[in-house]
Amino acid sequence: MHRIETHDKTQKWQWACPTPSRHRDWRVVDGLFECRSCGETFKELVHLPTGNRVRRENVEVVGAEADHKGAFGRPTVE
Repeated sequence: MHRIETHDKTQKWQWACPTPSRHRDWRVVDGLFECRSCGETFKELVHLPTGNRVRRENVEVVGAEADHKGAFGRPTVE
């Protein structure tokens, strides 16, 4: 299980959306990751130091952009 503390930008910036653009301005919405730049939701993020894709259920997000909007509920965003 990976843990991302969003208040620590050095931790958060190690993760990016899975598109080729690798945007880093993501947040958790309804149990998924939402990339604010793409305007899309994803079930995984890319860990930039390793290049591994990590699914939402294997990531604990702590801090201001944490999963307070529904950890594993049914997505309500399109």
